[in-house]
Amino acid sequence: MRSRSTLLPRYYSVELVRRKRVSSNLFLLRFRVLGRLHVEPEPPQFVMLWVPGLEAIPMSIAGYDPSDEVLEFLVKPVGSTTSKLAEARAPEYMGVYGPLGKPWYPSGRRILFLAGGSGVAPILHFARKRCNGRLCHVVFGAWRFDEVGEIPSLLSSLGVSVTTACLDEGCDIKGTLVDAYKTLSVEEYDEIVVSGPIEVLRKIAVERKQGIRHYYILEAIVKCGIGLCSSCRLPGTSLLLCVDGPLFPHHLVEEVLLEA
Repeated sequence: MRSRSTLLPRYYSVELVRRKRVSSNLFLLRFRVLGRLHVEPEPPQFVMLWVPGLEAIPMSIAGYDPSDEVLEFLVKPVGSTTSKLAEARAPEYMGVYGPLGKPWYPSGRRILFLAGGSGVAPILHFARKRCNGRLCHVVFGAWRFDEVGEIPSLLSSLGVSVTTACLDEGCDIKGTLVDAYKTLSVEEYDEIVVSGPIEVLRKIAVERKQGIRHYYILEAIVKCGIGLCSSCRLPGTSLLLCVDGPLFPHHLVEEVLLEA
């Protein structure tokens, strides 16, 4: 069994073995590691994914199959690198550096995940690794119903219950992820994990209900990945996303979010 201790990240070559569109704006990519990972990635860790000819970008790990050494990523095309990934065809070779960030282990048994858009990627990994023996529920939010796609079925196949929210017809709740959060009875849960665009995290922080632990999975510009360059330092703090995060308890980062 591989160690779960903190080790320095390493570089690996990977081969794209499958690309699948799972909604109108999300693609699920599966990469086979050409070698063997030195440590099993844990949620919500991430990697730097390098596309030859373009930049390396931070990507949340959506899944990992140790039997085949396959990593999964959920991609939303927004820039040149993510657009290239969304158009990639197997077999194509790239590089990853990681895993980066700190694992997080829930202390409670009843976990609520609030995921907006591509922010559902680390939640898929959580569902695989942390929800066995726990009651996990995911509220997945998107702007339109066609952006929801297969995400609920992917989550349900991992044994978690799912509620969808979007602004048009077809979702369980007509409204935003924040609207859905406002209707929740939070006393049913021990912990809440929020992942998605910064504006969604900020609005949840504004509306945060008392009496339950909230955690936020943040994003930042990451360069070195090991805490040397400080490019991912959270404003006004000494916290570095690449080594202290990407998941943070509310009391450490809500001031950062409220000023975002």
